[in-house]
Amino acid sequence: MSPAEQFPESRLPVQAELLSVSEVAAIFRVSKMTIYRLVQSGELKHVRIGNSYRIPAYSVNPLLSNRSSMFDQVARLMADEPGAAMRTLALHSLRQSDNCCEWCSQDGRPVRWPCTPARVAHRAARIADEAGDRWRIA
Repeated sequence: MSPAEQFPESRLPVQAELLSVSEVAAIFRVSKMTIYRLVQSGELKHVRIGNSYRIPAYSVNPLLSNRSSMFDQVARLMADEPGAAMRTLALHSLRQSDNCCEWCSQDGRPVRWPCTPARVAHRAARIADEAGDRWRIA
């Protein structure tokens, strides 16, 4: 008797999509080592299959929303400090030749524009504009 005959669909457990460490690292745009640290600290639920970790897709979504709120908090702090966004964008500017950040590199490889500090600075500029502080980013 095959497993399909033995266990009708109504009795099969709901299967969660399992992502590899590399796939989750690509979603967060971080290194695999960062994902391993999140797994070891317990911040990211996981399943161990042999020597590999698999991360359920449902455990990735809350981290993505926390990351977004973290960006907002940093942007608010940056918006409160006069000139902070301008200074950040002066360092993290677009390199026209390859669409990468002038300042950032990851493991010796250039980081695509806009990099994380530039995105936070742009968000800080929007927050400052909404608060009534009218200034432009060049």
